[in-house]
Amino acid sequence: MASVSGQDGFKLPKGYFEKFPERMVKRAAEETPAAKKSMEGFRTPDRYFETFGERLQQRLSKKEVPVRRIRPLQLIWIPAVAAAILLLLLWTPSSPSAALDFEDINVEVLQAYLQTEEFDVTPGELAENLPLVNLAMDDIMDSAPEARVIEDYLEAYIESDEELYLEPNE
Repeated sequence: MASVSGQDGFKLPKGYFEKFPERMVKRAAEETPAAKKSMEGFRTPDRYFETFGERLQQRLSKKEVPVRRIRPLQLIWIPAVAAAILLLLLWTPSSPSAALDFEDINVEVLQAYLQTEEFDVTPGELAENLPLVNLAMDDIMDSAPEARVIEDYLEAYIESDEELYLEPNE
C-alpha cells in the first residue's frame, strides 16, 4: 500500500467545523418545513384526561353486544355418540372364554415340572402343611412308593434310627 501523506486527499475550507451546527440547523429548516411541525409532537385536547373515565363509561353502556357461541349445542351430541359406540365396541368381549378344569392339566408336563424344579421345602414342612382331611386311606395305599424309594429317602434325610421312633409325648 502506498504511504499516505498530508497533502493527498480532500481539503476542507477554513473554519468549517466552527459554525457547522448552526449551518446544519439552518439548512434543515430551509429544506423541509413540515419536519419542523412533526418535531413539535402531539397535543391532547383540554381536560382530556379529567373527563376520560366518564366518556369511557358512556361508550361501554351504550350498546349490548350479543354473545355468539363458537360451537352450537346441536353438534355436541355427535362426538358423545361416537365415543359411546367406540367404548361399547371395545368393552364387549369378542368370544366367551371357557373356564379351565382340573382335567385340562397335562399330567406329564406337571410331573416333569415338579421333578426338575428345586423347591426350598423340606419333606417335613410339606408333611406339616399337607391337608389330610380330604384324603382317604385307600388313596394313600394305592399310590404307596416302592421300597427302594423309601430307603433312599431314609438314607438322605434321617441321620439316626432314633429319629424314626415317636416319643411318648408325641
